[in-house]
Amino acid sequence: MAMKTLILTEKPSVAFDFAKALDLGMRGEGFIEGDKYLVTWAVGHLLHPVDPHGYDLSYKKWSLKSLPIIPKKFKYGSDPKTKKQLKIVTSLMGRSDLDTLIVATDAGREGELIAREIIEHAKKAPKKRFRFWTSQALTPSVINEQMSNLKNLSNYDRLYYAGRSRQHADWLVGMNFSRLATLKMGDLFSVGRVQTAILALLVKRRLEREAFIEETYYLIKAKFNFPKNKNLEATWYDPLKRAGETHLESEKMVGLICASIEGKDASVSEIEEKQVCYPPPLLYSLTELQREANRIYGYTAKKTLTLAQELYERHKAISYPRTDSQYLGSKNFSMITSLLEKFKNTRADLFKEISPKKVTKFNRRIFNDSKLTDHHALIPLKLFKGRGDSDAGKIYFLILRRFAMAFMADHKFMQTSVKLKVESEHFKSSGKMITQVGWKALLSHESDQLLPLLEKGEMGKCVEPRAEEKQTLPPPDYNDSSLLKEMTNPARLVDEEELKKVFRTQIGLGTQSTRAQIIETLIQRKYVKREKKSIIALEKGITLIRTLSTLKNSKILISAKETARWELSLEQMAQGDLEEKIFMDEIIDFIIKSTSEWKGADIAYIPKKERTGERSSSNFGTCPLCQSTLFTHTKFIGCSSWKEGCKFKLWRRVASKSLSDSTLQSLIGSGKTRFLKGFKSKSGKSFSAMLTMDKNGVVSMKFKNRSTSS
Repeated sequence: MAMKTLILTEKPSVAFDFAKALDLGMRGEGFIEGDKYLVTWAVGHLLHPVDPHGYDLSYKKWSLKSLPIIPKKFKYGSDPKTKKQLKIVTSLMGRSDLDTLIVATDAGREGELIAREIIEHAKKAPKKRFRFWTSQALTPSVINEQMSNLKNLSNYDRLYYAGRSRQHADWLVGMNFSRLATLKMGDLFSVGRVQTAILALLVKRRLEREAFIEETYYLIKAKFNFPKNKNLEATWYDPLKRAGETHLESEKMVGLICASIEGKDASVSEIEEKQVCYPPPLLYSLTELQREANRIYGYTAKKTLTLAQELYERHKAISYPRTDSQYLGSKNFSMITSLLEKFKNTRADLFKEISPKKVTKFNRRIFNDSKLTDHHALIPLKLFKGRGDSDAGKIYFLILRRFAMAFMADHKFMQTSVKLKVESEHFKSSGKMITQVGWKALLSHESDQLLPLLEKGEMGKCVEPRAEEKQTLPPPDYNDSSLLKEMTNPARLVDEEELKKVFRTQIGLGTQSTRAQIIETLIQRKYVKREKKSIIALEKGITLIRTLSTLKNSKILISAKETARWELSLEQMAQGDLEEKIFMDEIIDFIIKSTSEWKGADIAYIPKKERTGERSSSNFGTCPLCQSTLFTHTKFIGCSSWKEGCKFKLWRRVASKSLSDSTLQSLIGSGKTRFLKGFKSKSGKSFSAMLTMDKNGVVSMKFKNRSTSS
C-alpha cells in the first residue's frame, strides 16, 4: 500500500492553496485528498487551556484561600464551535495509510503552538514530521519550491516552547490577578498582561490632561517688504535657545519688541535651500491600515479588522489581513508584476503613473525577505466588485491606493528657509516648491508655499508686527490610531537605549490580531469609553491602576516597559537564548509573591450592596459645610448628614460636561479647578471655564473677565 502525507494548515484558505498547487482532487469533510497528499486545517486554536474548575470543581467558587492557582500540568479543552474539525484532524492523523506529517501552519510562534497542541492531543500521529515554512504569498510555484525544502519539525521546538510559555504565563496572570482584584476590591475586575499595561497608558493620559494647567504664550509675526514687491511674512525666534524657540511668555516683552522693530530696516541674514525627497510609503500591515482608517474615516480598530476579514474571506479581494509585515517576498515578484498589469488596465486612475524604476525585485522598500514575519504585507489581489462607497469599499480603496503608491516615483520638493534680522531681533520663514509630485499625486497634497527670490544681505522694511496670543495644550486623548502606534512601537515608553533599539524593530504590545480586541475588551469591562474618536479612561479603570501602583510586586503589570520586556524574553526563548523552565519559574515566582502581596494589602473593599446608588466614600474627604462624611452617587457627591439638614450637593455633570472624580476632589479640597474645556451653552456652543466653590458650597464658573453661577 502506497503511504500518504498529511499536511496541516492553519486556515481553510491556505489548505485550498495547497490543494491547487498539488493538484488534489477529492474533497472530503474537513479535508482534501489526492494520490500522495491529504490537506486538512485548523481554524485558529482548536484547543485552549481549560478554566480553573477544569482542574478542581471547588475553583468554581472564588476565594482568596484557593489562590494562587498554579497547575502542575496544563489541561486543554476544545471549543464547541470547532470541536467537529478537531475530531476530523485527529482522526486523519491516525489513518493507517499515513507515514508523514507536514506542519504548514503560519510561520510564527502562534502557528507553531496551534499545530503542536493538536499533535499532542491526537492519540496517534505519523512519526515522520516536517515543517513547511514561508512568509511568501502561497502561489503554486512557492508551495512546490518550499515542499522541496522541508525541515525537521524538531528544528522549531524552541518556537513552540515560546508560544506555550506565552500562553501559560497569560493564563496564570489572568486567572490569579482577576480573582485577587475582584475579591479584594469588591467588584468584578479583569486583569491581563497586555490589556492592563495598555489601560495604564490610558489612565496616565487622562490624569495628565486633568492635571494640565493651561498657560498663555505669545508669537510675534511681522510682514517684510523688499524692493520689486518681494514680500513675505516671518515669525520671531530666539537664536540662543535650542531649535530657535518662538514662544514668549511676557506680554510686556512682546509689546516692547513690536514697538522696537516697526518700520525699521531688515536684512536677510541667511538663506538655505535643500532638495528633499520622500520615497513612497511602505505597504500596509494590519496596524497601519487600522491607524489610517481611524484617521480618515474614524473607524475603530475592530471595525477595520472586520472589514478587512470580509474582503479576504468573502470577496477574495485582498491578501491575509492579520499581518504585521509591510514587505513582500522576492519570490512573489512575478505575481506582483502580473497584478500591476491587471490594475493598469482596470484602474488606470491609480496605476497610470507607476514608475518602471520601482518595479524591480531589488526594490528593498517592497521586496525584502529579511523583514517578512508570519505573513507578507497587505495587498489587493483582484478588483472589489461591491460598492466603492461602502465601508468595505473604502477599506479596499485604501489598500489598492497604497499598493499603487508603493510603485510610484518619489515625492520631491525644494525647501527654502530664510532668516532675517531687524535691529537686534531675529525672524524666520520657510516655503517650498514641489519639483516632482510622485506618489503624492494620489493624495490631496498641499500647494506650493513659495518664498520670494531673495539674496543674503538684501535690505527691506519690517511692517505690521503683531502679537498672536496662544494657549498651551494638554497632551491629546488617545484614539485608536495613536493607541495602536504605542502598542506597535513601545520604544518611546522605555529609557534604556538597548531596549529602545529592540522595541523599535522587533517587539510590540499584543499582536496584529489581538490589539483591536484588547481595546474592545477594555471598553466592555467599563475601564474606558469611546467619546467620538477619543478613548478615555473611566473611574473603574483608574481605580484598578491606582491599586496596582501601590503594590511593589504587582505594579509590573501596569508597566508597558515590563510587558514589552516580557515579550523580549519570549523572543529570546524562540531564538534558543533562554530556557523555558527559567522563564516559567520566574513567572510562577511572580504569581506567588503577588498573591501574598494582595492578600496582605490593605485595599479598599466596597461591598456589593454599596456599589449602586449612593455609598460613603473617603476619596472626597469631608463635607466643606459640616465636616460629615461625603457619599458618592451616580449623579452627584452629597453629604451623609442630609437627613440632619445639610444641603451640600456637588453635581457630577455641569453644562453638559461630565466631571471626573479627580476634578471633583480638587473642587472640594481647594475650592477651584483648572480651566476646563468641553462645557456647552444652551445653544450648543463649546466653551472653557474654571469652576470655583465658595464657603457656602455654591459652584460658579470663572472666565477670564467675568464669573457666573452654575
